Amino acid sequence: MLPSFKPKTYQDVKKTLIWYTIILLNIIAILFYYLIISPTQRNFVSSFMGTIEKPVPLIGPGMSLTFFTFVAWLLISIIEIHDKVYDKYFVKWRYWYSIDFIFPTLFRPFTDNLSNHFFEEAKSHVYDFMKVFYYFVGDYETKININLSLRFYEKVTKYWITQINEILLFFSFIVILILKYFGDLKSNIAFNGLVFIIIFYLINRIFVKNTKIPVRSATNDEIEDIHKNHLSELEDELKNLCRKYGLSYGQN
Repeated sequence: MLPSFKPKTYQDVKKTLIWYTIILLNIIAILFYYLIISPTQRNFVSSFMGTIEKPVPLIGPGMSLTFFTFVAWLLISIIEIHDKVYDKYFVKWRYWYSIDFIFPTLFRPFTDNLSNHFFEEAKSHVYDFMKVFYYFVGDYETKININLSLRFYEKVTKYWITQINEILLFFSFIVILILKYFGDLKSNIAFNGLVFIIIFYLINRIFVKNTKIPVRSATNDEIEDIHKNHLSELEDELKNLCRKYGLSYGQN
C-alpha cells in the first residue's frame, strides 16, 4: 500500500494520508522522547524497549514503527478522523463548502426553477443533496473528464494533510498538559513545547487557507464540465431530488 502521488480516487488520497501520518507520528515520538519527557520517563521507555529487544535485536524499534503504522491506518482508513470526526464535528469545512459553494454553483443554471425552500432543505440533508454532484464525479464511474478528477484529488490531498497536522498538534498539546499536571515535566520544558506547538499551528493555518483556494478552483472546473456536457442529465437528477423532498420545480 504505497502512497499515491497521482490519486485517482479518495482511497488513493487515504493511502497518501496514512503514509504521511506514519512519518509525522514517528517524528513527534522522537521529539517527545528527546526534548519533552523527563529523564525518568525516558529511562522507563528505554528499559521497556530494551526488554523487548532481548529476544531479537531491533525488534523494539520495529514494534514502535509497527504500532504507529497501525495507529495511522486505524485513524485514516477506518475512523477517517480527518473527515468523519475532525471535519464533521469541529471544522465543518465540507458542510459549509457544500452549502456555500457547491450547491449554488452546481444548480446555478436552474435557480429560477427552484423552490424558495430548496437551499434551506439542502442544509438539513447535505449528504442526499450532494449525491447529485457525486453522481457525476464519483470515483469509479465518473462522468466528467478524468483529468479534472485527478486534479481535484491532487489539490484536496494537500488540504487534508493540513488537517492531519492540526489533529496531531492538538494531540501533542494535550499530551504535554497531561505530562505537566500529572507527571514530572518541568514547567520551562512544557512552556517551550506549548509555544512551539502554537507557532506551528499558526503556520499551518496559513497553509490551510492557501490549500482551500486550489480545491475550490478544481471543484469549479468539475462543475463547469457537468454544465457543459451533462446539463440535461443534471436537470433530471435535480427534478428527482425535488420530488423526493416535496419541493416544487418550475411551474410544477
